[in-house]
Amino acid sequence: MKEQKKPSFYAFYKDFNTGAVKPVNVLEYVFDEILTERGAICKKHFCIYDDKTYKRIPITTKEQLAKRINSILMYWFWSKCEWEMIIIDWPYNDTIQKSRPHKVDVYDQIKPNIDIIVDLVWNYVEPKIKR
Repeated sequence: MKEQKKPSFYAFYKDFNTGAVKPVNVLEYVFDEILTERGAICKKHFCIYDDKTYKRIPITTKEQLAKRINSILMYWFWSKCEWEMIIIDWPYNDTIQKSRPHKVDVYDQIKPNIDIIVDLVWNYVEPKIKR
């Protein structure tokens, strides 16, 4: 059976070194957490923890996967300055305050699309779960 191509999902971030706004594939971070180098499911990381007993629960449902993906994406992209940028009005006014600045991080871009991201990852890993 031919290996399925990993899906991608992009968000923007500002590179500190160059100042350029670039896309980042956020699914690379999810797949690095839940898959081994050979592409198999990493049993150690493909789990969630029970809220009361803190015992590991292997992921078998899409809802469990959604919880795990959200925690991975929050860990990597939520409120870390390297993934944040300030957006202002264009054309901008004579001061920054008059241009209504707004801080946006990569997680702010991902959050409205989390259901799409879960579907992409689930469609990729579901055949691996059933093996």
